[in-house]
Formats: sequence, C-alpha cells, structure tokens
Amino acid sequence: KSLRIAETKEINPFNEMNLYRTAGDFYFDQKDNDKAILYAQKGLDLERRISFPSSREIFYEVLMEAYLAKNNSVEGKKYSLLLTKLKDSIKTAEKHSVNKVTNAIKKEKDMEQKSNITNLLLIFSGIVLILALAVWYFWKRDQKIKYAKYEKIISQLNNQEKDAVQDFEEFN
Repeated sequence: KSLRIAETKEINPFNEMNLYRTAGDFYFDQKDNDKAILYAQKGLDLERRISFPSSREIFYEVLMEAYLAKNNSVEGKKYSLLLTKLKDSIKTAEKHSVNKVTNAIKKEKDMEQKSNITNLLLIFSGIVLILALAVWYFWKRDQKIKYAKYEKIISQLNNQEKDAVQDFEEFN
C-alpha cells in the first residue's frame, strides 16, 4: 500500500528510498527474492541520485542475499564485492574523518600548550625583570649610602687635617 502511494504521489526522495529499502527487506524475509531484488534495485537507483552510502550498503546486502538465495552466485558475488568495497571506503572515510578531528584537536591542544608556555615565559620574564630592578635599586641605594659615608669620612679627615694644621701653627 505504501509503495502504491509512493508511486502515485511525489514524496521526499529519502522517504521513497526508505520505502524501497523496507520493501526489499520485507520481501527477502518473506522469501520472495524476485520482489526483494526489484525493490532493492529501485532503491539503489534512487540512492545513486541522492548519494546516501549507508542506504547503498543495505541495498547491496539485500541484493547479495537475494541473489545467493536464488542460487545466482555470479550476481551474489558481484554485490558481495560491491558491499565489501563500499564498507571499506566508508571505514576509510570515517578513519580520515576521525583523523581530521584528532588532528584538529591535537592542533588546538598544541596551540593551547604553546600559549601556556608563552604565558609562563612572559610571567617568568616579568619576575626576572622585577628582581633585576629590585637588585639594581638596592645596589644603587647601597652605593649612595656608601658614598655618603665616604663623604662624611673625607669631611672628617679634612676637618682633622685642618685642626692638626691649626694646632701645629699654634704650637709653632
């Protein structure tokens, strides 16, 4: 009944393809291999126009099993090979997809790690700069204190020398 509706009315191609897939499975389970092949072939033709590999996989499987059930090993083997190739290409595509995602995640983590290292280097450089400025400041302050002490000592020595000269002049 659904197939008659699909043939008389225009429906969404994905829904039509699912109808053919369901009909193919149904007729294969009912051991009506000719109808299973007919609907699986119609679904496969539709799938080739809209390109939906997971459905193609099911159609190949129904066609392979139906032909093998009819003792048509040539066609059964043909669809078995097509099914194997399709599964392999789907696995390869999934692997590439996973690799792309993995590489994207790795790249993101590497960028994050690089950013963290850059931040740590900036923080470390800042700390080193602050320490260098602190050491310079305290060295400069220490130099001023020492200079002031030396000036005081020199001044005292000059005063003592003047006093000694005056005492000597007074004594003479």
